[in-house]
Amino acid sequence: MKNVISAIYIFIFSVAVAQICSAQKPDIYTIIDETANPKAVAITEKAFEQSYKELVSYFNFEIRNKIVIRIVGSDESFRKYFNKPYYKKVLGIAFPEHCEIILKSPATLIFGVADYRAVIAHELCHIFLAAITRNANVPLWLHEGLAMHFEPVWYWNSFPSLVLPAAYLSGNLIPFGAISQSFPPNEKMIQTAYAQSRDFVSFLIRSYGMDKISALLEKLAGNTDINSALILVYSDNLQGLEQAWFLDMKKKYSWVYLFGQANFFWFAVSVCAIIGFILMKIRRKNAVKNMEYGEPDNLGNESIDEPEKNETT
Repeated sequence: MKNVISAIYIFIFSVAVAQICSAQKPDIYTIIDETANPKAVAITEKAFEQSYKELVSYFNFEIRNKIVIRIVGSDESFRKYFNKPYYKKVLGIAFPEHCEIILKSPATLIFGVADYRAVIAHELCHIFLAAITRNANVPLWLHEGLAMHFEPVWYWNSFPSLVLPAAYLSGNLIPFGAISQSFPPNEKMIQTAYAQSRDFVSFLIRSYGMDKISALLEKLAGNTDINSALILVYSDNLQGLEQAWFLDMKKKYSWVYLFGQANFFWFAVSVCAIIGFILMKIRRKNAVKNMEYGEPDNLGNESIDEPEKNETT
């Protein structure tokens, strides 16, 4: 009898613990793995849960619908989910209206798990923004700028620190009004669009605080247009805030800054070395050709004559 009672207590305790654990870890996502790779699933779970907790903390908001995460193993499989011009460097895509994220397998990524973590954080942020604003017409620069701001690392470009200053110094920045609905299809310009969106949003958070961003999203959720929402929250319109951001860049960036970047320095050295090697090969080729005709070579050396015989013994 005592054994039966003990078994009942153990069963009740187990059920209670399971319920508590279930309450602590809600069923907020499901993973569909097309690669049949358990390691990819484990990496995805860890990265998703980490990013989800951070975004809940940032926005003070929970997603109500279950999020579907689909892992694909090839570029061809990934491409079929695009309904816009395909850009091969894209590693993930979000469909906020369906609460779905499509990811390339971490096995395909150059920079490994840290890179993958950034992709998940980026796409998950799109899901949060759509839910917070009730799928309002949020400008693309704000959507992408916030998604990139909350990435743990910036995976978009090998030399991310140079994209924005190079665009600023060469006068190739894009007005934010022109990237509200879509980004340019040109690869170089799309990198600039992403870089300046990220920097502009980071400038707003750094200058005015995260509370203002939350207030801005709240206004957009009430179907306020972006310019009116900015005026209500920041007491300035998009053009005025863009000018303030431009002046902030003027303090930071110069040609001295650009040439002082380690990445740029070694990139420039590599380019110079390659150009020098090519020029040397061309000069040597010309030198050999000219020597066949007994002409001075292009290396600046006179052709060598036979030495005169000494008449004295």
